[in-house]
Amino acid sequence: MSYEAMLEPVAQHYAEQGLLVAVDAVGTFDEISGRAIAALQQRSL
Repeated sequence: MSYEAMLEPVAQHYAEQGLLVAVDAVGTFDEISGRAIAALQQRSL
């Protein structure tokens, strides 16, 4: 079973709860983590 296949049910669960936050994962660690933190802060998570 691929990583994507194993992750799909988990992602679906959090998407249904409105808790899945997607960010662009291209760039440096600092750029990606900055986008992730900003996305979470916008949703107050």
